[in-house]
Amino acid sequence: MSNKLKNDNLDQNKIREPFFDINGQITQVPYSKKILIAIFTAGITLLLGSKLPLQTFGNNTGLALGFFIATILILIISPWSIVITAMLIPLIGMRLGFWTWPDVQMKIGTSAFLQLFAMMVVGLGAETTSIGRRIALVLLKTFGQKPTRMLIVIFSITAILSALISNNAVLIMMSGIMNGLLLTMGEVPGKSKYGRIVMTLIPAAAYIGGAALINGAPAGNAFGINLMSTASGGAYTITYAQWAIMGGVAILLTLIPVTLIHILFMGLKKSEFPKSVSNDYIDDSLKKLGPIGGSEIKWIFYMISMILLLVFGGNSTTVPLLFAALSLLPVIGTVPVNDVFNRIPMFLVFTIMFLPTLGLLFTNTGLGNMLALVLEPVLSGLNPYMFSVVACFIAAMTSNVFVNGQMLSYTVIITIATQVCISMGYNPTVVMLPTIMMAAFFFWIRLNAEMLLNKHYGWWETKDNLSAGFVSIFFMAFAIPAVCFLMAPVANVAIYL
Repeated sequence: MSNKLKNDNLDQNKIREPFFDINGQITQVPYSKKILIAIFTAGITLLLGSKLPLQTFGNNTGLALGFFIATILILIISPWSIVITAMLIPLIGMRLGFWTWPDVQMKIGTSAFLQLFAMMVVGLGAETTSIGRRIALVLLKTFGQKPTRMLIVIFSITAILSALISNNAVLIMMSGIMNGLLLTMGEVPGKSKYGRIVMTLIPAAAYIGGAALINGAPAGNAFGINLMSTASGGAYTITYAQWAIMGGVAILLTLIPVTLIHILFMGLKKSEFPKSVSNDYIDDSLKKLGPIGGSEIKWIFYMISMILLLVFGGNSTTVPLLFAALSLLPVIGTVPVNDVFNRIPMFLVFTIMFLPTLGLLFTNTGLGNMLALVLEPVLSGLNPYMFSVVACFIAAMTSNVFVNGQMLSYTVIITIATQVCISMGYNPTVVMLPTIMMAAFFFWIRLNAEMLLNKHYGWWETKDNLSAGFVSIFFMAFAIPAVCFLMAPVANVAIYL
């Protein structure tokens, strides 16, 4: 049989690709009951909302409530990527009459999209150069010689680096370093309680440290600020300097207590501490890095210059864009242009551009007035501090319970709580800052995607951190608002409107 005849037979036997991608061969998302349930539930919720007699609160309040709940249900059920939901929100909302396309364009223009992207480009220099690894090794060599002190130092180093660099980059970098150190110390993955604490503290530290500065976790921090600003009709926001003074100090003061909580509640006994920490791994790693290079010096200069300009009043978008451009330029750059779109999680960048449109429901319809009036009686007995404490705890719990649903916590808790906060005469710049920070603390139930980035080393299981993680969140729900309130006068922010 000729080759041509064989090929003809193969072509005849080839199964025709179906019109509907039921098995997810093209989209990589097969049809499931979850998709049907999500669409049906959202449709019923939208229909029921439209029938509610809520016109006294404003135009389209019932329909807006149905749309809001339907969107939240879609985010919870997660039948498809959050990017798809984010794209549909402005389109469906425009069709339902909640906003016009110019409203959406204005919202996109004032979103944190460019700020987020630019900050992440600058931060990538710590991955594409050796500076991040070098800093960690030097600090560990200087301060990490005693086991108890090393835990505190590891947590602090990771948190401080994460305030300047991508959380995931710090998590991966520090986990790799500590895995090598633990093995050098003779610790055994899965059996070492000391190693278990070290490797569970690193993800916690990365995301706690990311809350110290806006650029520490620009996706979440900027998104939270954006939601608060939208919910207040643009009247209130948080500047870089205000965040640094209140949030940065709060994070620094919680690092040691959170470390001690993990030691206590994970049951680490003195006899289980390693006897000594070998410097061989650190010395060998530093030797391989060689003398500090020009690209590392440039990264230090760019990062410090960007932060200083932001602290002293530089535009929060144009300043990062400037240093992102410098980081990408030939000769003087620190990041290969071709690496940017491979390393930056573009789904987050894209989502942050559209998802905040949902906040317009609370300003363009009567939904904001209604929710504020409903929640105000529940919270009216709370002073500003306890209001912040309760909001913090709810935000943190929501982030952990709705696995991989950080955007859900931001959208629901921050938007609604901001409305109630303003209605009670409290300044959301102070009262809501701790809530925005703690919405990213999803290290209690460690099923979040980021929390799994160092699990493959084999040092910990999800159940290992349940008690320590919960107590840490409970402690910070009280501690962070307290510090922010104390530092508010320094940041020249009033607690009451």
